[in-house]
Amino acid sequence: MFTETERTILNALPPKYKYIFRTRGGNLRISERFDGIDDYLPIPVFNHLFKNVMADGEPVRFREPILDDAEREYLKAVFKPFASRIKLVKKQRCNEMWEGMEYIKVLMKDPDGDTAEFPVLKSGTMFPVFKSGTMYKYMSLNEAYTLEELGITYD
Repeated sequence: MFTETERTILNALPPKYKYIFRTRGGNLRISERFDGIDDYLPIPVFNHLFKNVMADGEPVRFREPILDDAEREYLKAVFKPFASRIKLVKKQRCNEMWEGMEYIKVLMKDPDGDTAEFPVLKSGTMFPVFKSGTMYKYMSLNEAYTLEELGITYD
């Protein structure tokens, strides 16, 4: 649906933006949420592009969610007891002994405000490893994500 140039522009936008739409006047805007018409960022410099995004049409999702529904609900439940302490979440590749396997690592704020790595707990608990490419497919290796970027929110 998007040209190569348009896709490059969209990929360079901050990760929180997921939808693009036009106003009745034809001005392009991007938004975090489908219903975020009042929560948008105007990008008029690109009005001459994105011809497939029609004025008064539905917002077009240009960025897929990082987690699927099952992954998001699982991590939301697992993180809930300590969610307020989570700083970042990463997907990492296991060492040579576990070749072809990956795992999720969570960076947490310690009570003093410093960042500590979890799952390095005294009990040795860690998130289960999984075969590369089978889970968390849209998370990039070694890229740090906030809970909000992963779509994990608590009300």
